[in-house]
Parts: sequence; structure tokens; C-alpha cells
Amino acid sequence: MMGARENKPPILVVPLLWVKRRVSIIHRQLWGFTYNSNGATYRVDKHRPVQSLLQTGQRILQEKKPIQCVEGVLLALHLSQGYTYLHRFGVSYKAMAPGGETHRHLTLALFGSGVFGAVGISREPGLQNKPMKYRKLSTLLRDYNAAWKDIGHTVLSVTLGLPVAHHVDFDTYVTWDYIHIDLQAEKADRRLNMLAKAFQLSITAVAAKPTEN
Repeated sequence: MMGARENKPPILVVPLLWVKRRVSIIHRQLWGFTYNSNGATYRVDKHRPVQSLLQTGQRILQEKKPIQCVEGVLLALHLSQGYTYLHRFGVSYKAMAPGGETHRHLTLALFGSGVFGAVGISREPGLQNKPMKYRKLSTLLRDYNAAWKDIGHTVLSVTLGLPVAHHVDFDTYVTWDYIHIDLQAEKADRRLNMLAKAFQLSITAVAAKPTEN
């Protein structure tokens, strides 16, 4: 019908216990996978339609082969798809090892019922899953930064993506690079606080809406 609004799944507001329970299930499923030190097993091009990313995530779940961080995020997208009370966005890190080598890492941050957490796979335990307990996004980011420091790496930058839609069409894509924070710049810690707070206010406002627009 011309002019009719498209029906989209409602954004649910649920008790924190439900959120923690669902995310803990996703965490356990990620822990069942082995980190692949030899490289990616599946297609890891993030810049393709969400439906294609979800299909890769489903295949990863079915085949249970060793994976790396991007594949872990695709799996997490698949496992969290349809749970509209979970707001998901990518958080990527660029860090430098003591020898000067540059390393990149991608996680899927989650927001629900007022708290943040994350899903990820890595050879380093501190760079993997994070429980739904962080009231501030900046605290979650600092937790990962501290984990990098614990293994002797210097975090060069962190990049936040936009929330990934639960309702997807064939031409729906993910914005992975929305806010870039240079952690080596002057007053980097203050900038991280400011941008993380602004991002948190934005995603909190979205979470408070009864339905998706």
C-alpha cells in the first residue's frame, strides 16, 4: 500500500538478567571455538551486505572450524541477530608490539538494559569476551586497552562503528568506521572520554525508543 509504514521488529526493553543470560550463551559458544593462528578460514570481507555477513556467521557455527577475530564477530552477529534488545557495534583496535609490528583486532560491543559488554576471540584472554557489566562505554574501552598493555602492546587507536540493524534488507550494510580515536594524540584520554560519552548518549536514546524507525 502506497505510503504505508514498513513493519519492523520492535526494540524490546528487557530486564538486565535476560540480557546477561543471552550474552553469556553467546560467550559460551565463542569459547567453544579455537583461535586460528594460521589465518582466516572464511571470507572476512566486512564491507558486504549484512545478509551475507550473517550467512558466513551461520556457516561458521555449523562447521566449527578454527577462526580469527573478524570471523568471531560475524559469528556473534549471527548469534545475536533478532534479539532487538541487544544493540551491536564494532570496536576495532590498532596496536603496536614491542618489536614495532602492528596488530589489529575487532570485537563486537553490545549494549542492553543500560550496560555494555563485548564478544570477541583472540589468542590473548584479555582481548576476548567481556561480560555485560560496564555502565560506561569508556570503561569497556579502557579494559581492552589495559589488556593490550598487559601483553606489552601500545594501543595506537580505537574505532567505533554504528549499530548493526536487526531488520536487514538485501542492500543493508554495516558502518564499521564511524568514530576514530587516536590514542597517541595530545589529550587522547580526554578525547576518548568525550567521544565515548557522546556515542553512549546516542545509543542510549536509540535503545529507549519503543520501535525502530
